[in-house]
Amino acid sequence: MTDAPNATHVTVSRAVPALSGLQFTAPYQQDRTIATLEEQARAALKAHMQSSVEPTPEFLESIAYFERQLFANAGARRVAAALVEGLAAPEVDPPLTALEKQGKEKFELFCGKCHGGAAQVKNLENRIFPPFDGTTNPVSINVGVSNPLPSGMTSEIHGIGFDLPTQRFTIDLPAGGSVQLLSSDPGTVLTDVHALETVGGNQVFNRFDIPQLRGINDTAPYFHDHRAQSLEDVVRHYQRFFAFINEVRGFPLPKIPDEDVDPMVAYMRKVF
Repeated sequence: MTDAPNATHVTVSRAVPALSGLQFTAPYQQDRTIATLEEQARAALKAHMQSSVEPTPEFLESIAYFERQLFANAGARRVAAALVEGLAAPEVDPPLTALEKQGKEKFELFCGKCHGGAAQVKNLENRIFPPFDGTTNPVSINVGVSNPLPSGMTSEIHGIGFDLPTQRFTIDLPAGGSVQLLSSDPGTVLTDVHALETVGGNQVFNRFDIPQLRGINDTAPYFHDHRAQSLEDVVRHYQRFFAFINEVRGFPLPKIPDEDVDPMVAYMRKVF
């Protein structure tokens, strides 16, 4: 930390993710630092509960087994059962209205390329964002939540009512030199300094796990720090963020028109 070089810890505000579809969504935590459900259970016992007793492997396995049975709804459970059997995922969309069908088309264009769809647990298509980490399928990404967008393009979720305190970080780069970052939470770089060696520069800052969207109707508020209060807030944020990537970074992301917001939200509420 630039302003407190002797600090031994940093405090950040992170949402507790929903326990749904965990069988297929490893690694865990917002910064992808825990590889298995057994490790996650142990970390919760030792850190959050501050247990002085070392849990047995059998106890941790029992917790993990229980968590693997948790799904947001019947559709998610059917998809999981098919995947376990090595079968193609079934169609899980309920009957859709004309508005919801329009929303599905737009969701697949703007959202599904990163998060996957209702019949997916892990998206394997080319992602909509540039290949910052040398691939077309990054597992974590910076979508402009920890670091507010430049003046004039600031997302509505970065309002006076919710702005979290920012801190200045100085991060040494593997090739020499350092960069300074002003952020409310720099994300994966806090726990994976080796990412700087494989990605380089400030492309790793403010990056977080790309979550699956099952159960989002019941898990507001959204984003890693609970900054967005509704699905409408989320889509509006991406309107501004996509425009920022287009206009400032020069990468041709599709723009989200106002008339697509309500259909996308209607589809997500119906299906996920």
